[in-house]
Amino acid sequence: MEGKTVRQDASALSVEQIIDALRNQIILGLTHLRIGSGLQKADPVVLQTAHVFFGFTITAHMQAAQMIAARLFDKTGGTVNLRLLLRRLKTNPGPLQNGTSAELRQAIADAEKKLPILDASLHSITKRRNKWLAHTAPQTVANPGLLAQEAPITADELERTFKVAGEILNSITNIKAGATSWFELVDENDFEWVCKLVADAKCAQVRAYEAEFDARAPFPRPRDCK
Repeated sequence: MEGKTVRQDASALSVEQIIDALRNQIILGLTHLRIGSGLQKADPVVLQTAHVFFGFTITAHMQAAQMIAARLFDKTGGTVNLRLLLRRLKTNPGPLQNGTSAELRQAIADAEKKLPILDASLHSITKRRNKWLAHTAPQTVANPGLLAQEAPITADELERTFKVAGEILNSITNIKAGATSWFELVDENDFEWVCKLVADAKCAQVRAYEAEFDARAPFPRPRDCK
């Protein structure tokens, strides 16, 4: 009926649909993370050229990476996540193109053993999602610095979270379909070219000033500007 919202239950999804959704989430999460953490390491002179733009861009990418990591391991009922995939495979694995039922059961058991490795990181990620990224908790408003203390997370920990998710998914898809995924976008690091163009332009300003006034430029120069 037009205008009526149709509720879709996760149980109606096929295993293949769940796998595709999780694969896309891992790719998106890693891309956001690598752009955000890559920009954090960029030349400060480049970042200061448009400090609002770069500051907001870094924050947006890092927050998006955390939100996606939270979704991959979400414990909320009815959501699509890795735990849902493992449960579904136990009860309704469907056809296996590159392995046996015993091998699939072993892959599921191995996956479940990996999850505790991420407990500390997922605790922080979930708390950040619940208290700031998805909801604004009164405690976070009252004491903005408290969340960083209670739920610390690093780029390396986020990277490991996505890596483990990818390993689990590939162990399943190898048995299910005889295929694995590469979780990197082509040209995911093209932001480096943008940074280089800005650095080259800033360096050209330095050289022009020094050529005209025969003195060292009184403003910051990019790292590789000799």
